[in-house]
Amino acid sequence: MNFKVFFVIFFSVCCLCSCGNSNLRKAVEYQEDGEYEKAIVFYKKSIEAGKDIAICEKNSGDIYFSKGDFQKAYNCYKRSIEKNPDLALDQVIKFISYNDKNVRAITIEMLFKVKNIAAKEKILATISKMLKSDKQHEKIDALEVVSKFGTLCEPIINDIVILLDDENPTIKQKVLSVLPPMASLAVKVGALEKIKQFLKQDNELVKVAAIECLGNMGQYSMECLPQLIDLTAQQEIFKSPAYVAINKIGIPSKDQAIPLIAYLTDKPFEERSLVLSIFSKMGQEANDYIPNIILLLKDKDPKITQLARETLMNIGGASEKTIPDLITLLSDKNNEVRLRAITELADMGQKANSAIEPLKKLLNDKNKEVRKYSENALQKIQQK
Repeated sequence: MNFKVFFVIFFSVCCLCSCGNSNLRKAVEYQEDGEYEKAIVFYKKSIEAGKDIAICEKNSGDIYFSKGDFQKAYNCYKRSIEKNPDLALDQVIKFISYNDKNVRAITIEMLFKVKNIAAKEKILATISKMLKSDKQHEKIDALEVVSKFGTLCEPIINDIVILLDDENPTIKQKVLSVLPPMASLAVKVGALEKIKQFLKQDNELVKVAAIECLGNMGQYSMECLPQLIDLTAQQEIFKSPAYVAINKIGIPSKDQAIPLIAYLTDKPFEERSLVLSIFSKMGQEANDYIPNIILLLKDKDPKITQLARETLMNIGGASEKTIPDLITLLSDKNNEVRLRAITELADMGQKANSAIEPLKKLLNDKNKEVRKYSENALQKIQQK
């Protein structure tokens, strides 16, 4: 007698000993004799009567599995597991790494749908072991379950993220594809630092997968915005997904945008224009950076100067924090820079009283517009 037959009989006998379920008894007898169709009929009768559902579903699953009807088999197994995870779960879990790809695919899909808490804990324990396997297909199949379980995989998040260090590029790509739904968990265990390194690698597929992963993680990958901006000045294979990822990540807060200030100077046009676009979308949240943007009004690239003007219009007024920097800009040689700084100070009114003396000096400036703007600014700042 093989193990499978013994397994069926063992549990069935246990049930038979505990109750007088004639339908189950007949079903088991037919199954032992190989008359599977008749066995299924009586298992269904027992299930319909609400008796011994777990064992009836499990045994029915065994019959369907032996006939190669894997979908029906796993539907039965799933229902059995929901009633009692101890009957069929361990047996089913083994099929995650079964040689038949169809069996593995159906198993993965079924396990994802299991709601029994005790069963899910067993599944995660098995997945954890598979993630540490030496066999590539076991790791990939385990990650397939992970992709469907999402945040339920919190107990094994470290086992998942550590696979970013795997030598196999295929495994790395698969991990990158499953991380977004559990982004908050991944960030907590240091996934972003590992992903940043992929942006510097030569493997194009892994690099693109890393870019897409960051985009799909949304706000959780905001700290990687500078690295993604760097990629917009590279070849097209990285540029396009980088732009997509940046849009998906969204608009940074005032503090999150601080590292982007460095991109306004000595960077390629693509990067500078992109940062100006981000500041523009931030609106008033970017008002601390107005002095830095004003400096671009004297940039050698006319496209940048125009973008700077548009950005300043979209941001609105400068913050009080910028007053010292705006006062410094009053001494700039570029008249447009000075006029803009004067305007910003004027709009702040009495809050900008520390600019009164520097503005008075400009009343004698050789530029007519500077004199006019300064006089107007002083009136606004000194009015009571």
